[in-house]
Amino acid sequence: MSWETGFEDLMPDVVVRRPYTGQDKYSAPSFGAAQDVQCRVVRKPTILRRTGTGEATGTVREVVSSATVYCAGYVGWAMRDQITLPDGSQPVILDLRGYPDEDGDHHEVVLV
Repeated sequence: MSWETGFEDLMPDVVVRRPYTGQDKYSAPSFGAAQDVQCRVVRKPTILRRTGTGEATGTVREVVSSATVYCAGYVGWAMRDQITLPDGSQPVILDLRGYPDEDGDHHEVVLV
């Protein structure tokens, strides 16, 4: 199933994605060229549960996402990419979710 263009009417926002490309000699992250992504930004807290690591293995750690970004189509987000929301903020990407259909990758959701 292909992307229905009628869905784009429900995605009035634009975020900017800059793909992570590596680190410089001072360990500062480097990013590629900016890419505009049509989406819908929903500001709603979401609890994300993660399994802890280190000494407290097996414990559950909770993180609260402040917004969910529904992307129009498959973009290819990575956890280290930089996202700029319409208000100019650049939150950390906390989770990525991809949703396929019978033809392959359909769209992505980014939680920040």
